[in-house]
Amino acid sequence: MGKELLVGKSMKSYYAAPKAKSGRGMGVVVVHDIFGFALPNCKYICDYLAARGFDAVMPDLYSEKQGVDLAGWPTTEAEVTKPLEGEDFSSFWSAITTSNYWAGFQEDINECINFLQKKGCVHFGIIGFCWGGLAAEMAAKSGRFTLAVSAHGCGHTAETFREVKGNIFYITVDDDPFFGKAAQDAIISAGGKLKVFIGMKHGFMVRGDYANDAAVKAAADEAMALAETAFSNSCLRKPTYSKVGALHPQSQGVTLLVKVLGEPIEADEQRKGAGHTMFYDVACGDETGQITMSLKDTQTEGIVKHKVICVRNGSIKMVRGFMRLVVDKWGKLDRDVEGTVECIGDTDLSSLEFEVYPA
Repeated sequence: MGKELLVGKSMKSYYAAPKAKSGRGMGVVVVHDIFGFALPNCKYICDYLAARGFDAVMPDLYSEKQGVDLAGWPTTEAEVTKPLEGEDFSSFWSAITTSNYWAGFQEDINECINFLQKKGCVHFGIIGFCWGGLAAEMAAKSGRFTLAVSAHGCGHTAETFREVKGNIFYITVDDDPFFGKAAQDAIISAGGKLKVFIGMKHGFMVRGDYANDAAVKAAADEAMALAETAFSNSCLRKPTYSKVGALHPQSQGVTLLVKVLGEPIEADEQRKGAGHTMFYDVACGDETGQITMSLKDTQTEGIVKHKVICVRNGSIKMVRGFMRLVVDKWGKLDRDVEGTVECIGDTDLSSLEFEVYPA
């Protein structure tokens, strides 16, 4: 649905423009897999992103300019026609992973960013498939991308993850010969965000048999939806967090990043006039202190010990002279947030009793 054009002076590229902008001001660079630019597989990704409001451009990264002899590793849309092994493959792989190649690659990616800027984009994302996942991670070391996505990428380690400047999201599969469980676990331990699709094979997002395998199609659809959501969320302005230690009886409309310190327990005294609603108390805190959060029974799902959550537009309610943090219908408990709470302050604000004096 897009068109081929030249980016910069001479880089052949595929560009898909959105009919309606997403409102995020984001452009996405798509990095093809080792099978190259000519196949439509990764071009469909550009079309998908454009249909959801993103400008999307995919450069030809295996051209004569980069010094790669092959247009891409031999294949059809669905079947690899030459084994991914042997001297020829080793030679090809070496050509697209040298330091000289990566230097030229980064210049080409910068040209794509400049192109997207001219289309009105102010945020930039990058997504790469298989070898392209490794390439997307390499590009993210520049710090120019709001978010990078590696789609069943290869060669990732905790060390390469730590070199990324910005956010990166890894979509992968279990038992991937090119990105094994040990490397996956190491990245998670280092603070990386990773989604593993159980039972899928490497390459399922662009090379699956979607017409005849409903499970593969569903997994590919879910993976792309996750990528789309991640790109959209990366453009949102980061919240400014208040600190627990600054809370007081009149606090309203506060946003806090806190760690849950225990399991929710039934409140000692249920509030009058609350009907059949049950209330639960759970301790939470940050480095400045602790406070008890009062939850309705409908709010306790996913609130577990050690979970880091975001309390949006919360407020303080006084219960028998003690502060309780509450989230009413105007607020939100966000259970899927980036960020950590490394330590917890000693002061428990909910243990401090306040007296109310007549005006």
